Amino acid sequence: MRALYDGAGNDPEIGGLLDHWLEQFIEVTAQRIGRERAAGRAPEGTDAHPLAAVLIGMNERAFLRDLRAGSPPEQIEQTVTALVDAWASTLYRDVG
Repeated sequence: MRALYDGAGNDPEIGGLLDHWLEQFIEVTAQRIGRERAAGRAPEGTDAHPLAAVLIGMNERAFLRDLRAGSPPEQIEQTVTALVDAWASTLYRDVG
């Protein structure tokens, strides 16, 4: 993963591959948000695609930070816990 991100900054082909890969994650996530909303499990809110892009970007940045820092498993677990909390708070918040 580190090589992919490092290469993306120096090689337009690798950068395009990374962008395509991330866009696929964003699209799948936007579709899931739409399904959760349609099923009544998540409240309506920000358009699903830009919201998915922000959430995926948050994950990407957090994991890249841990990766580059050589974080121990305990730190990575804390990052995952924080990300889960941020996603759940964003998607399933009580708007009542």
